[in-house]
Amino acid sequence: MAYQPNGVREVYTFNFETKKRETILRFTSHQGIVSHFKLGGGKGRPLNIVYVQNTTDVIVYDVAKKNAKLIGSASDSVVALHLITKTAEEQKDLEISGT
Repeated sequence: MAYQPNGVREVYTFNFETKKRETILRFTSHQGIVSHFKLGGGKGRPLNIVYVQNTTDVIVYDVAKKNAKLIGSASDSVVALHLITKTAEEQKDLEISGT
């Protein structure tokens, strides 16, 4: 993440083949604290970024679709973030069991 004037923060990707940088996310000063960036995807899954906004909202950003989605809100400030990749079947089992 790069910090720009007036409280703007930008997140970039870098293409090593073309040697070009692309801005994929831009946060204004009015969008609050943004932290805990984690890259996800790979192994046939699309690239996504999971981050925390305003200390409690966990958001996933699909880089290919350029779409952000709130995936949960914590009752207190998030101090650490750990991602575990689940297959679709494992995720379905978790949803059925309620965990």
